[in-house]
Amino acid sequence: NIKKNKTTMPLYFSSLTTVSSHMDFSNVPVSQRYFHKNPKNIKEKYSNAIYVSDKYLQTFFSELGKREYLNNSLVVITGDHSWPLGEHGYYYNESGHYNEFYKTAALFIWKNNIKNYSIKKPTSQIDIAPTILDLIGINNTTSFMGKSLLEKNLPNRYIYQIQPYAGTYLGIISWPYKFVTHLSTKSNYLYNLQLDEDENTNLSSLHSKKSLLKNFEKKIKELKRYQQSIEHDNLFDKSLFNLFDL
Repeated sequence: NIKKNKTTMPLYFSSLTTVSSHMDFSNVPVSQRYFHKNPKNIKEKYSNAIYVSDKYLQTFFSELGKREYLNNSLVVITGDHSWPLGEHGYYYNESGHYNEFYKTAALFIWKNNIKNYSIKKPTSQIDIAPTILDLIGINNTTSFMGKSLLEKNLPNRYIYQIQPYAGTYLGIISWPYKFVTHLSTKSNYLYNLQLDEDENTNLSSLHSKKSLLKNFEKKIKELKRYQQSIEHDNLFDKSLFNLFDL
């Protein structure tokens, strides 16, 4: 209840960025290497780092539970990207545009307010903000490209992938196709993920796919305009702030 929160308790928004699972994963203390005490390769190091990162969540929720003023917290756990482990010869995230660079988990946890269910269709980080607004009952007009994950019969739609390094890759998935454009070299890539899950065959040179490519290029332009809206703070009706006395 927004009005109740407005008058009886302070509201907090906090973002916690963790970096312990980045880079070569070799800095996990020996006492916390639960899988491989003496890891022999990056995959074993990665297993240690990801597992211990997950265990740290136990401490987070334990501390959260000790603070009564935070007992109605909505917690979102996600990642900004995944990490390749040699699937296409890459072991660092700044290099390419394949799906193993992007896949990550997303959990919305709000005690007594969210039922347990999972979403099977692809989503992305741009869906987080509209989902939070939907969860807390705010329906003001916004310009978010994303959609609330609470929508019934979540439609098949465009899923955006952004790789800001190595010349910037902008990608879109509209099942079964994935389109990628490399801004630095102006190279395009097109994959049929249903027939080519490993993204080995670039279809962008096929004449039969030209209309499909034009549609994807149009969506890339929309993504760029969306970025401009973010930079100019034009995503939503500013009257939204009045609900929180901001």
